[in-house]
Amino acid sequence: DDKQGYPVQLIRGQSVVFDTTTTTAASDNGGNDIIKGVLCGKYVSPLPGTNNHRVLIGATHEFQSTPLSPSQVMEELKQRSYELSPRVWDEGQLLQITQGVRVQTRRTEWGRLPIVKKINVNWNESAGP
Repeated sequence: DDKQGYPVQLIRGQSVVFDTTTTTAASDNGGNDIIKGVLCGKYVSPLPGTNNHRVLIGATHEFQSTPLSPSQVMEELKQRSYELSPRVWDEGQLLQITQGVRVQTRRTEWGRLPIVKKINVNWNESAGP
């Protein structure tokens, strides 16, 4: 688990970006904005500068070295976030799947402690994602 002596794990995360331009997901019948950001273990967030026409939903938590396939990403995120924004899932158009790696500290009796440090990892030698 420890990378360069630090008590952290590197965890891959993948998110999906939907375009809602041609859907009713971005507004109600009166044109009022109804897409709000939600953060609750998973997240649904309109992307800035897109007039609420692009929505980011994420993210997976992948501990294995092989990334989830695009269909697995879609299935996992839909299962965990559909109730937060069903019209985005039902009517939106998938634009892209993004991925990144988060640093996660071990959970202690006080929860997870934040960490701020640059860690250089050679992914070819890493056992993690």
